[in-house]
Amino acid sequence: MASLSQTVTLIMELWGAFLSMVIFVSVFVKRHFDKKGAHRLMAVVLCCALLLVCDGAARYLRGSTLPWAGTAIRISQFLVFFFIFLILPLSAEYLTHIILKAVPGLKGLLWPYLEWFFFLISLVLVTVNLFKPFIYIIDDANNYSRLDFGMLPGIILLAGFVSSFGVSLSYISSLKKFERLAVISYLLLPIVYAGIQTFLPDFQFGYLASIICLFVIYISFEVEYHEHNLERERLAAEERVRLFSRQIQPHFMFNTLSVIRYLCRTSPEQAAEAIDEFSGYLRSSTDFMTEEKCIPLQSELDLLEHYFYLQRKRFGDKISYETDIQDDDFDIPPFCLQTLAENSINHGIRAKSGQNGKVSVRTYFKDGAHNIEIEDDGAGFDPALLEDPAFQKLHVGIKNTQERLKLMCGGDMSIESEKDKGTRVRIRIPERLVK
Repeated sequence: MASLSQTVTLIMELWGAFLSMVIFVSVFVKRHFDKKGAHRLMAVVLCCALLLVCDGAARYLRGSTLPWAGTAIRISQFLVFFFIFLILPLSAEYLTHIILKAVPGLKGLLWPYLEWFFFLISLVLVTVNLFKPFIYIIDDANNYSRLDFGMLPGIILLAGFVSSFGVSLSYISSLKKFERLAVISYLLLPIVYAGIQTFLPDFQFGYLASIICLFVIYISFEVEYHEHNLERERLAAEERVRLFSRQIQPHFMFNTLSVIRYLCRTSPEQAAEAIDEFSGYLRSSTDFMTEEKCIPLQSELDLLEHYFYLQRKRFGDKISYETDIQDDDFDIPPFCLQTLAENSINHGIRAKSGQNGKVSVRTYFKDGAHNIEIEDDGAGFDPALLEDPAFQKLHVGIKNTQERLKLMCGGDMSIESEKDKGTRVRIRIPERLVK
């Protein structure tokens, strides 16, 4: 029967594993703002959770007389060594990601390879120990005992964490204030724990180091996520101002007023209708300026209707517009479709001299995402130009729309184009990130 201390240890380590999984889920939900960093942190957290479960089981089963206890404790103890050494390279990968983000232009660090080397060496040693014990042994009574080379894993573990600590200190000044605290505590506590375990193998409170480390590094992740959201809101506000200035361009207003003036002389009824449409366009554009979040798709489609009405009044039958709306229950960034439609007219249809053109908008739901396609049969272009800085400067609306889609609703945008045949823009917005 397990002793009271074994039971308490098991409960605490299972609690630590549960806390780890809560952190894992929280990071998973917020991973879209830094996918690479989140995935690496999730790997560390999952490894810690498995370590705590295995260590709790191994300690709880020591001395057990249950018929299956012998096999279970041997497997659990092997996995304890496996996961505790796997934390070394996984932590190094995550800390490297933090450092590379903080130090622009810094090339990839080789230090994680050293930690993977420590892991492989340790894995070989504990695997050999299964067949010829020299590090630890589990006797017939299911009791754990350290052998002559029992300090070897602890020394390797200590060397690995000291190595990580040394590299991190080299770049600590480049990290943010809370990141410094997180990195130092995340590495210093395991160093202390590894040192204690090297000389006191029966130390019962190692799980506290793991739990504290996880909690500190998770708070650092949350702080970064909060700063990311603040920056996203700031950029969105600045972009709204730029968009409004770009949408209400003087030449567009002058051209529209010229059309209305002409209609006043030739067709007063059409002039009144054009004024209503122009008023609706200005009203929608002004309302969008106050929006800090995405807006319903239908609101953007209404703006497009006003916009294309005015363009058809100016260019007549040279421009046509059609829609195929199969899915409209989602939100998009303001001016998103209008900016792309404007590009279709100015850089697509009008660039194809002497020919009529059509702009079409299609929406549909597929593979867990809302999809939008904006297509024109204009002049088209070489898709390789998308990487050309001069082209990007000329078509800044494309880049801004792409960034706003990512920032405001987790969406992405792709462009297909062929010279003299037209351009198709595809927007994909994951359902789970919409509202």
